[in-house]
Amino acid sequence: MIEASRFFVFTLMMLTVILTAQSFGIFLSAISPSLAIAQMLAPTITVLLMLFGGFYLNMDNIFAGFKWIEIFSFMQYCYTALMINEFEGLEFNCTDEQATFCLETGEAVLDERGMGSRDK
Repeated sequence: MIEASRFFVFTLMMLTVILTAQSFGIFLSAISPSLAIAQMLAPTITVLLMLFGGFYLNMDNIFAGFKWIEIFSFMQYCYTALMINEFEGLEFNCTDEQATFCLETGEAVLDERGMGSRDK
């Protein structure tokens, strides 16, 4: 049953982020006075939100002066929810003696990504 609930949370989060991204695109097109400005704004703002969404930068390593951008990134909320949905409660076996870096629990993975102390 746990796997089924994780699947449905994943599906709900993906649907939510898709609808939010479409709404964001419609919002940008509505506030832009011309097509050329909309085509310039959309990729610029989207890439900025992706950079601070947690995909590429560890959330603990973001410069304090840019932390406010993380608040506006709808991708960050979805990514955090999906990471918690996927890794919470998991345990991994680290049996390879050659491994120099091993995270034994899902909570350790979340801590390493900077999501361990976040509220759900």
